[in-house]
Amino acid sequence: MPKVGMAPVRREIVKAVIECVAEQGLEAMTMDGVAKRAGVSKGVVDYYFAVKRDLLLEAFEAFLESYNRQIVELVRPELGAVEMMEIAIDVFIYFF
Repeated sequence: MPKVGMAPVRREIVKAVIECVAEQGLEAMTMDGVAKRAGVSKGVVDYYFAVKRDLLLEAFEAFLESYNRQIVELVRPELGAVEMMEIAIDVFIYFF
């Protein structure tokens, strides 16, 4: 069971994963690199995520939730298809 108050640390690790993947790619990303970027020890990363796959899955889920939330906030029923696609592209570019 994670310690109380450690949710911000876990979120920082997930954020570091997304940044590392964006800069280095999936294959080059390491648990050590994620720990360094998040400002925690590798032991903390290992405590929350047993393997690289678990770390990537949670990071991608967090990214997709955030992306979806942005799209839902901006798209309205009265918009046309082209306008909706432009919003989706703009939100995607914002993340990168």
